[in-house]
Amino acid sequence: DASLRTIPSRLASQAALAAAIRRSSTFEELRCSGHAISATGAAALGDAIGASRTARVVDVGDGTLGDEGVEALASCLRCPTLEALELEAK
Repeated sequence: DASLRTIPSRLASQAALAAAIRRSSTFEELRCSGHAISATGAAALGDAIGASRTARVVDVGDGTLGDEGVEALASCLRCPTLEALELEAK
């Protein structure tokens, strides 16, 4: 969807969410703090957001990511427009 700006994580699986981010030309924020994300999901999201040219804020802190999940999300840092990557559990 070309008009997608903020994607509520509760609406889709992590893989579907990553696919939606890849298709969107206007995605800006992902806020799913407090929702468990698997290492596989973190890798899919990290790759999708890292390839984005519009992402600004990613908030995925839930305290269960672990080292593998955090490393997978590091791919987000390739996005040139990213302003904040929140990993802290809230």
